[in-house]
Amino acid sequence: MKNHVWIFVAGVALAVTGLTLVAGSVVMLQDVISPWWQPISVGVSGGLLVTVGTGMLLQRFSAYCRNLPVRVRVLSALVLWLFAASAIMAGLLFWNSYTAVQDGNETHAIVEKRYTKTRYRSRRISRKVYVRGNPYKVYFTDIVFPDGEKATVETNFKSYKALRKSDTVQITRGTGVMGWEVLVPSTLKPLHPSLHLSRPSRHRSARKY
Repeated sequence: MKNHVWIFVAGVALAVTGLTLVAGSVVMLQDVISPWWQPISVGVSGGLLVTVGTGMLLQRFSAYCRNLPVRVRVLSALVLWLFAASAIMAGLLFWNSYTAVQDGNETHAIVEKRYTKTRYRSRRISRKVYVRGNPYKVYFTDIVFPDGEKATVETNFKSYKALRKSDTVQITRGTGVMGWEVLVPSTLKPLHPSLHLSRPSRHRSARKY
């Protein structure tokens, strides 16, 4: 009975950790301009290999695991696969992003459009109950590179206000060790931010003689 409890606790811990890593991977994927399926396929395949390998070892060397009910073994395998796949994907994305930033180059792009999305914070009203809290805005800018590649960059309010459609911007773009191209959103800046702040008056003052 105690062993079953430990399996349950370990499974919950691995599942929660796996979901947290998935959330982190989703955030890092937003800065990857290579096909989104590449990091996901690597994580899924790697997690499957880890799960199958671990299951074969336990089946061969652990009598306790061999005697577990089928549904427990299946559920344990799914939790292990979730954890392994998310850990591999998050680790490779972080490593790729780190190396891409180190070797990245500044490149130019054109602003295609800018827009906002409204999201909501969660508010806790009891121990296990959360409801939708206050809204807040998130700012995005769609840019197009000279090679035709498009990307969406999350920006802060200051950058959002400084940009206009068809502006030329500068941003760091690099290829990481895994071959996935990455953008660094914090480096996005307009090349001529002052053009929108003040416009010359059309009225010509009279000459003084």
